[in-house]
Amino acid sequence: MKLIHLDNEFIVLIVYLAIGMIGINTAIENPTAINGIVKLLLRTMFFLPCYEFGRFYKAVLEKKDTLNNVAYFAIIFAVQLILLTFCKDLEYTPSSFTKFNNGFIIPYISSITAIAFWLRVSRLLVPAIGNSKLVRLIADNTYGIMVNQLVGFMCLKFVFYGLSRITSGSLFGDFNVASFKSNIWYYYLPNGLQQWAFVYLIFGLLVPILISIILNKICHIAQKCIIKFVTNNI
Repeated sequence: MKLIHLDNEFIVLIVYLAIGMIGINTAIENPTAINGIVKLLLRTMFFLPCYEFGRFYKAVLEKKDTLNNVAYFAIIFAVQLILLTFCKDLEYTPSSFTKFNNGFIIPYISSITAIAFWLRVSRLLVPAIGNSKLVRLIADNTYGIMVNQLVGFMCLKFVFYGLSRITSGSLFGDFNVASFKSNIWYYYLPNGLQQWAFVYLIFGLLVPILISIILNKICHIAQKCIIKFVTNNI
């Protein structure tokens, strides 16, 4: 784009959107062909516009984003209401690149409204929690959380499993051991209380953060040892 003097963010956004839509349309028209390297390619094509949304916002829209909160959220909710009214099943799954039931444009419109919603929520929360050590800890370990969140969930499920075995079923007796061993998506909620989902959230954050801290310390120690070894042998 730079070689032909067209590295304008708006043009880049249009090009990336076209690439992403081609990827989605390919999956819609040839669902049986989405596997292996093809799936990786199509997922990359799909996420290119999402990446560019951030660049475009920072370069072009951020300085113009001055709409008051009431009007801002009213527009977002109006667009979402229209989508929910006229589109069937807006949920799609980028990981498996399936369930694009509303064509190749609607997924990006719904994505933009969700991104815009959380963008403004984040702006509202910054004055209150922007300097929070906990928020900074989470922000600095987002990759570890993404990779190891299921490990955190499994740790909590293992606690339930252990207590049910130790107490011979007097505690958490309805814990399904077979599902625990075979189904990663099995989540045990004591007495069916949805409030326990918040505990899963805590484990899904804290366990990955702990893993990241330990790994960072190991890497730091290893790096110091390597530097010391190289220095002493030069």
